[in-house]
Amino acid sequence: MLLLNFILVIIFFYVPHSFAGPTEPLIIPGCHGEYCFSPCNGKSRRSFNFYEKMDKNSKLIKSFPKGTNVQTTIPQMRFLKPGKYIVMAPKIETSQKVILKKGDILTHRQWIGEGMIGFYQGQKSLAVEEIGPEDIKELEPSVFEQWVTVIVNKKKGYTDSDPFPDSSIEGCK
Repeated sequence: MLLLNFILVIIFFYVPHSFAGPTEPLIIPGCHGEYCFSPCNGKSRRSFNFYEKMDKNSKLIKSFPKGTNVQTTIPQMRFLKPGKYIVMAPKIETSQKVILKKGDILTHRQWIGEGMIGFYQGQKSLAVEEIGPEDIKELEPSVFEQWVTVIVNKKKGYTDSDPFPDSSIEGCK
């Protein structure tokens, strides 16, 4: 699990994310929280909807029942509202050695795990460790949907319901 968290942190900070513009949501690889996802390949533990795009308004290809052979690959967060956060501490150093100061505005909060929280400052992704609510205050919460890229019968699609719930804790079987 530590390896998956490490991979997600690397993806979050070093892979360009899709800023699609003001009318489309931001997509960030990863998920919200520790032990939130583990890639699996096998029979699903619950039913799930299979969408063409990472959008509930996109074409629903099919609803699959529990027990469907499926491979889950990449968890992704689709932010519908970026949220707004203000730095309250006099100074916070990020993992990228960026110094945040009191009054700085951040968006797109993502709890990465292992005490690390991701934010955006403009279009730059940042991570901070071990901060309290007194250090960064929420002005408006981020609103997001959790999606997983899935493959069924060699066809790639998306689901908003992980076919393998709790796989990061219980394993895939």
